[in-house]
Amino acid sequence: MRTCYVVPGILGSQLYTGDDATISDRVIWVNLTQLALGLFPALALAPNGVDPLPPHGALCHVGQPLPDYYGTLASTLHADLGPLGYQVRPFGYDWRKAIFGQGEFLAADILNFATPEDPCSIVAHSQGGLVARSAWAILVASGKSNLVRRIVTLGTPHRGSYAPVMVWSLQEELISQLAFACNALGGLIAGDFGIIPAPYTSPLDLTKVTATWPAFYQMLPLIDSLSAIGDPLRPELFQLDNWPADRQLSSLHLSSSSTTWQAFLRNPLSMPPAEVLTTVGGTGRTTPWELRDVEELGDPVAIAMTSSGDTRVTLDSSLVLPGYAAVFPCGHADIINFPSLLSGIAGMVLAERAPGPPPLQPVEDLSNGLVIQFGPPIRGNVTATTFVDCRSGMCSC
Repeated sequence: MRTCYVVPGILGSQLYTGDDATISDRVIWVNLTQLALGLFPALALAPNGVDPLPPHGALCHVGQPLPDYYGTLASTLHADLGPLGYQVRPFGYDWRKAIFGQGEFLAADILNFATPEDPCSIVAHSQGGLVARSAWAILVASGKSNLVRRIVTLGTPHRGSYAPVMVWSLQEELISQLAFACNALGGLIAGDFGIIPAPYTSPLDLTKVTATWPAFYQMLPLIDSLSAIGDPLRPELFQLDNWPADRQLSSLHLSSSSTTWQAFLRNPLSMPPAEVLTTVGGTGRTTPWELRDVEELGDPVAIAMTSSGDTRVTLDSSLVLPGYAAVFPCGHADIINFPSLLSGIAGMVLAERAPGPPPLQPVEDLSNGLVIQFGPPIRGNVTATTFVDCRSGMCSC
């Protein structure tokens, strides 16, 4: 039986304290009641990026991918691939910690479940695609790349993302919503039950916790020859002195991300070949893509926006060669439940490909409203004329 992994993105796996993940009051992420009572600091990591940060940090265990968020994707794959002899295996990991280390855990799991005769496939969202690439590189280095048949990445920042920059600029919608929900629920608990209210949670409070997570730094934009042309100020993101002191960023994590991790991303061994990799991205949403003012770093005005992205990952970052590419008109959080993707995801996993570069035309029908593009990678700002709209049959490429 072949295995198809579902690997979530950042914030996409349960984290809980204690030894029993079935006890709901031990779940910290995501449990709004616990967060409203002031437990978000329990997710903070020590400067080494591994241990809990005293005095409030807690030792966290990893649970499953968030079922309310990834359940539809997993059940769709089970329905479509199960009759063909596949088992779907949701893979949770600690999305706070160094990505390569989580890739080691995934590679170890693959060694247990896959064989050359029954290689696995991986469907990974956002940061999960980088975990999959890490696992791939580990298997390549050990001569075990034949254990993986297909990797499909959904909104993965292969060339990094400005999403952490927006978080540290106090301008990430999810952080603001979480702070609002924690305070509203905390007030409700205090008002209805007479409990001493939890301390007020501000976006800055939450932001300082994210600044302890090594994986957040590893999601920062890639520095390479292309970025030197299109985003020349990008290296300034990795200079601690450019950031407001109250964000409490880590010079160690900034340095490690800009050197060791980015060297890994630029290493050809970390990129699966065309017969293995499918990259999927979203577009048409306002997305941060360029640093334009170092002096204002920490304020959203420092970042230029583009519509060629999914709100968190630009199209040129989510679509890379070698590989096949698919583009949807949707946002980063919506892509895994986008109807056209769900109807075509099994086809992406099952498609047979010979080694070599991707073709210039589709080899499989992924229509039903899916907007697709095959061929060279997309660089810079992309307009709608780049795509084939399968619903209308119009092509202006």
